[in-house]
Amino acid sequence: MTAPVQTAAPAQAGFRPSFVAMPGDGRLPPGKLTAILNFATEIHGYLSACTVGEGSPPQLAAASSRAAALLELTHSLRAEEEAALARVPVWDQHRLKGLLSDVGTSGVKDLLRLFQADMPHLISEISCALTNGDAGAAEIGLAAIEGAAANLGLAAVAAVAGHFRQRPLDPSIPQRLAQEIARATCIPPTKTTSRIT
Repeated sequence: MTAPVQTAAPAQAGFRPSFVAMPGDGRLPPGKLTAILNFATEIHGYLSACTVGEGSPPQLAAASSRAAALLELTHSLRAEEEAALARVPVWDQHRLKGLLSDVGTSGVKDLLRLFQADMPHLISEISCALTNGDAGAAEIGLAAIEGAAANLGLAAVAAVAGHFRQRPLDPSIPQRLAQEIARATCIPPTKTTSRIT
């Protein structure tokens, strides 16, 4: 005789079980933090608007407390995410070293000038997409910046663009991209190893 199989209770309307499951590295899947933050903000606002008084059920106060804790947790996760972005170096030294060996310093300087010349146009397109609420267009612009930055070895720009591809309608995108692009104005010296022959 086989043991009965227990099934999970059906998810309540509005809840997505995938919020609970995290990949092996413990980080939330892309875009989930924003969804959780939005949900926590909404539910906390709703529960805070309900009056918790003498005639209210104790479950209302408990739910409000849990929603506040979830909101605090998501803000903490967002802060950790931002701190991780701040630690990304401006240049990917490995990629930069490869480019320098392929095209030389003057070639990399030319590529950097071309990259920086294209950025105002792409950031303007993203700004227009934000104004129009067009997540698809914003994501396309962010993907273009992420790819171009990664090809050039601009690790911080690529990381910020990749980060915002998960939430393409964030109003801080143009400013954050401009800040990171402004940090990449010169080519740093690369660490070289000498060969003894």
